[in-house]
Amino acid sequence: MVIKRTISIDEERIYIIWDFSFNHRYLFPNNFIGNIWEVITDRRYIIPSESTMLRFKVIRMNEGSGDWWLYGEDDNNYYTMMDATNEKPYLLISKHIAKDCKNFDLLNFKTWCNR
Repeated sequence: MVIKRTISIDEERIYIIWDFSFNHRYLFPNNFIGNIWEVITDRRYIIPSESTMLRFKVIRMNEGSGDWWLYGEDDNNYYTMMDATNEKPYLLISKHIAKDCKNFDLLNFKTWCNR
């Protein structure tokens, strides 16, 4: 028997799944479940190599027919797919650099001072 319950910790949804058949308990952040689903269902959906499935969180998704993120974050960086580098299909900025970046707007990559 498997029971799924959602709780909130620090405004983050956490899924708790009890699997009584094996007497295990699993904790999954909400963004992990979403990331797994997107990676499985859309080959264009990527998790930045600097991040992980558990830590990467989408801030804004594409509103068109494609199902990919436009802006995201993790503990250390902000990411955007609105601009790319030569090596990666996304641009990133360290949160440490962003806080010192004049006129920084998370949802406008043109204001990111490392461009």
